Amino acid sequence: VTFGPQSTDEMAELNLQVLPVDPDDRPQLVAALRELYRAADASFMATTARERADRFAAAGDWPQAVEAYREALLEATDPDVMERMAAALIGQGDGASAVFVAEQAVALGAEPVRALLTLAHAYQLAGRSDAARSAAERGLQIVAAPQAAPLADSLRAFLRERY
Repeated sequence: VTFGPQSTDEMAELNLQVLPVDPDDRPQLVAALRELYRAADASFMATTARERADRFAAAGDWPQAVEAYREALLEATDPDVMERMAAALIGQGDGASAVFVAEQAVALGAEPVRALLTLAHAYQLAGRSDAARSAAERGLQIVAAPQAAPLADSLRAFLRERY
């Protein structure tokens, strides 16, 4: 059963009444249900903000993308969203902030090759060429799977163009 804002069923409504066996447990049950709904709403809001940010980024509206990614991160910490925010900061020309966010994304476990490519671009924009090269080379060391070939090509192009 999908409930709350994620519900897609327009034809029916399901109402459940959950009662504690012991009436003294009611406050604990109410608190648990409130937390369940809060967590579901937060997840939905983060997804909505991330999708909105992705649309802004695709359109090249970097300030709006950065703001929407910031909203998504307020709802739920997601290293992949942090990587996207760093890319938007690069698009906006803010190298120092992009480095800060991209380093956190890498540290928190964002998809490593993409995050390291973003970090390399952020370092380059911030004038840290040695760190940019190091990040790109780290990304190349990770790339082995065929599905990562486009990212590997991007990393090789980054290194070729700059070094």
